[in-house]
Amino acid sequence: MTRLHVIQCIASLTEQAGGPTRSVRSLSEALARGGADVTLIAGSRPGTTPLLPDPALVKTVLVNGSAGFRTAIAAAATAAGPAIVHDNGIWLPSNLAATGTARRLGLPYVVSPHGMLDPWALAWRPWRKRLAWQLYQRRSLGLAAGLLATAEPERTAIRARLPDRPIATIANGVDCPPILPMRRAGTGRTLLFLSRIHPVKNLLGLLDAWASLAADTRFDAWVLRIAGPDESGHRAEVAAHAARLGLAARVSIEGSVAETAKADAFAAADLFVLPSFSENFGIVAAEALAHGIPVVATHGTPW
Repeated sequence: MTRLHVIQCIASLTEQAGGPTRSVRSLSEALARGGADVTLIAGSRPGTTPLLPDPALVKTVLVNGSAGFRTAIAAAATAAGPAIVHDNGIWLPSNLAATGTARRLGLPYVVSPHGMLDPWALAWRPWRKRLAWQLYQRRSLGLAAGLLATAEPERTAIRARLPDRPIATIANGVDCPPILPMRRAGTGRTLLFLSRIHPVKNLLGLLDAWASLAADTRFDAWVLRIAGPDESGHRAEVAAHAARLGLAARVSIEGSVAETAKADAFAAADLFVLPSFSENFGIVAAEALAHGIPVVATHGTPW
C-alpha cells in the first residue's frame, strides 16, 4: 500500500506564534502515527527557539524566507508516494510561497486559515488584507483542493468569502495528561489567562470585569494572572489599564510560560478565562479542560 506524504507548512513554530504552533506540531505527529509520511516545513529566524515535533515521527525542515519554503517543498515532493501540501495560515509571504509552489509542482493543497478570515481578523489592519485579497489571496484559496475549519463559526466565516470551496470542519486535538495533576493547596485562588497578549484577546475588557469582582469582598482571596508573549507592545497597554483601575495588587502580568511549565501553571490555577473577541478554536481552552480546570469563555470563541 502506498503511503501518503503530507507536507505541512507553517510560518513559525515558536511559542510566540500561539496555538497553531502546538496544533500543527501535534497534528503532524498524529498523522505520522496514523501511517503517513510527514515533512514539516517551518520558517525560522535567528534568536528564536522552535517547538519541534518528535524527530522519530516527523521530518522537520527549518527555512528562511519564501525562497526557503519553495526549495524545501520541491525537495520534499521528490519523496516516494503521492504528496499533498497542507498550508497553515494566510496573508504571509510563506503562505504565498507554499501554495504557489504546490501549484507549480502539480501538488494538491489544502489550507487551514486558523481564524484569519473571521470578521474580527479581517477588521484588524484591514487595508493590507483587502489589497492582499485582490492581489493573490483569493486566487490562492480559490484553487485549493479544500479548506479546514476548526469549528462551525470559522466554517461560516470561510464560506462567506469562498462560497464554492469544499470546507471540512475538524476540531483540534490536544494531548491530555495521563492523570490529572494534583491541585496546589492553599487559601489563595488564581484566575488564569494564558495566551498571546494581543488586542484580539480582549484583556482590557477582562480587566474591567475583574475590577468589579475585585471590589466584592467574596473575591478577596482571588488574583488574576495574565501570562503570555507580548505582541506589538500590547502588554504595556494592559499594564497601564490595570494601574488606572487600581488593580496592581490583584493582577500579575507576566511573560511567556515555557511549554514545559504549562502543566504547573494549570496546576496552580483554579479557573481559566479566555475573553477573546474572536478565536477560530482557542486550543488553550481545551488544554485547560484537559488539565481539569473549569473555563470561562466569551461567545467570540466556539466554546
